[in-house]
Amino acid sequence: MTADMRKPDREVIMRTASGMYRSGTTRFGAVIGDGTQTGNNISIGPGVAIGRRCQIAGGVTVAIRTVPDDCTVTAPHTEETSVRRRRYTFAR
Repeated sequence: MTADMRKPDREVIMRTASGMYRSGTTRFGAVIGDGTQTGNNISIGPGVAIGRRCQIAGGVTVAIRTVPDDCTVTAPHTEETSVRRRRYTFAR
């Protein structure tokens, strides 16, 4: 991450539970899994990987993080983002 994201100066690296993925570029978006539902006014940083069948509530900011499959991401307050596994998942 850099102070001015219009002119990134570092390679984007995705960190996952199984290791790291080097994108080879300074401009790389996020990866959002199949069946993921997003709310309005969300912000996802470069290199973020969001798993399958997740739910992201409105107003959430996710940066430099991997969100596992079947999770719900909420942010009741700006500085308190919460990621938790759902008890019931969608039909696969």
